[in-house]
Amino acid sequence: MKKYILSVIIGCGLFAMATAQTNYVFQKTTETYLNLTNSISLNNGTQWDDPIYQFDLGFPFTLLDKTFNTLYVDMSGVDIANQNLDDESAYYSTVVLFSPLFIDLIDPCYEYEEEPGACSNISYKVEGEEGSRICKLEWNNASIYGFEPEVTLNIQVWFYEGSNILEFRFGDNTVTADVVEELQGDGFFSLIEAFNPMTESGRAIVVWGDPDDPTASMLDASDEDIDLESVYLNAMPTSGTVYRFIPEGVGIQSHDNLNITLAPNPVQNTMTLTGADGATVQIYDVLGHLLMTENYNGPIDLTRLASGSYFVKITTNAGSTVKKMIK
Repeated sequence: MKKYILSVIIGCGLFAMATAQTNYVFQKTTETYLNLTNSISLNNGTQWDDPIYQFDLGFPFTLLDKTFNTLYVDMSGVDIANQNLDDESAYYSTVVLFSPLFIDLIDPCYEYEEEPGACSNISYKVEGEEGSRICKLEWNNASIYGFEPEVTLNIQVWFYEGSNILEFRFGDNTVTADVVEELQGDGFFSLIEAFNPMTESGRAIVVWGDPDDPTASMLDASDEDIDLESVYLNAMPTSGTVYRFIPEGVGIQSHDNLNITLAPNPVQNTMTLTGADGATVQIYDVLGHLLMTENYNGPIDLTRLASGSYFVKITTNAGSTVKKMIK
C-alpha cells in the first residue's frame, strides 16, 4: 500500500490550492488521551499482522473531496483506506488513504506461542447525536513490526460528522529515540492522501518535523520528486498530542460573499483591498508558509516579496476568505 504515497513536499500551515479543491487548516493541540471503552473490536481477540478489517463510520465523511462511509484497516495495520487495497479495482479509481503514523504496526504477541491470544485490540465506536456524531477508531497496545513485543503505542483517529474534521490522537507509548532513528526514512510521519494509481494523479498532506511544532506539507503528484528520507517526525508524539485537519470554512466561516476585492492582480509593489478596512490580512506562499500579517488600513507594501504566486487570507468580523495573488 505504501506504493501510493506521493513523494513531493511543497508546503505547510494553510493548504491553499489554485484549483477548486477543498483547502485545509492544520492544528496541533493537546488533550488528555482516553482509551476507548465499550467499543466494537475488529480483531475480536485474535492476533493481527497486515490485517484487512472493514467497518462503517455510521455517517458519510468527506476527505480530500472524496466522500465515503465504509473504511478498511488495511495492510500495515495503521493505514486506513476507503477501499480494500487488495481489490484490483482500487488501481483504477481514486483511493483515500491515511495513517496517523506511516509505519507497519503489529500485535506485540503475534506468533508468540506463549501468548496465543491478542495483546492488542483494534476497535471503534460512534458517539453523539445524529448530525454531530464522532466515530473513534483505536489501536490499543499495538507494536511496530521488527520491534515487538517491547515497543507499544496507542493511537486513535476521530471522524467528525458534518464538519468533516479529522483528528489523529496519540496516547501512551514506549517508542524510544533509538527506535525513531531506525524508522526515519521509511515513512515515520502522519499522512492523508488521495491518489489515483492509474492516472498517477493526486495530492496528500504529510505532517513531519518536530512533533510538538510540526510542519504540515501539501504534496502534489504534478511536482518533482523529493527524497523521503528528509521527511519524518524527529520523535514520537507525546501522549495527549492531537493533529487536527479542518476543512477551511469550518469554524472560521470562510466566505466568498464578503465583497472584498484585491487589486491590481497581478500586483507590482502594493496591494489594495476594497471592503477590508480593519481586517487581518495574512499572506502565504504556495508552500503554505505565512510570510506577512497586517491589519488592513490602506495599501500594503509588497516590495519585499519575490515574483510568484501567493495566497491572501482576509479575516473580518463577518468571516474570512482566501484569494490568490500573483506578483
